[in-house]
Amino acid sequence: MKEEGMSAQDALQIFTDIRNKLQSEGNEKDEDRILDTMDIIVGYCNPRWKVWDN
Repeated sequence: MKEEGMSAQDALQIFTDIRNKLQSEGNEKDEDRILDTMDIIVGYCNPRWKVWDN
């Protein structure tokens, strides 16, 4: 997403929408994976995994 020019905010919105859908379906396993990815998007992760400079 970043390589295609997408901002962290735009990527976060996409993953938020996905999370909301999974949450409404009661799909906790996949929702947890999305939450982990959202942490990486916002930079709340190991510094070597950081994608965007926020």
